[in-house]
Amino acid sequence: MPKRDPGHMNSQRERIILAAIACIARKGVEGTSMADIWKEAGLSAGALYVHFKNKEDLVTQCLRFELAPDRAPPATWDELKQRMLDFDARPGLDATIVTRARIHLRAACINPGELHDIMRGFLNGQIVDLTGWIQRLVREGIIALRMDAGQTAAAICAHVDGMLWMALATDRPLDQYLPEISAGLDQLITRP
Repeated sequence: MPKRDPGHMNSQRERIILAAIACIARKGVEGTSMADIWKEAGLSAGALYVHFKNKEDLVTQCLRFELAPDRAPPATWDELKQRMLDFDARPGLDATIVTRARIHLRAACINPGELHDIMRGFLNGQIVDLTGWIQRLVREGIIALRMDAGQTAAAICAHVDGMLWMALATDRPLDQYLPEISAGLDQLITRP
């Protein structure tokens, strides 16, 4: 059997992950089948199994893809807020698909298991990163806090995810919620 070009294989793998994310956004994790994913990707079942052992493996990789690490630390409060509200950061997926998949994937992480462990590690890391960024903004005199930096970081995560859920649950376009999310984040700080 001829060897496949690594670039082609990586491209095909990402295509499968993007297809899985789109399916999860529509049907949830439990409602999505491998057949749904290979049809969405326009590939054969065999192509999926070259890259992923089973659905759990693929869902795990979707979660890792969705939780990919951010760029360099933000220099300002407005930059930090923009990063928290940047739902179009994934090429090939619109903001609504990314948000629906995000909510479904996070809900699937509630039960103990590999997905839960991945999410716990991500959330703990996100809180640590946000706390450090917030502390730096305070030290530089850019913002002042209404509560400690760790509590502020946790409140940021809870506020953003909660408002995203509200947007989806009430069928309001995400872009209508972005100013409200931003205004809510501003309530967590004061500007000296």
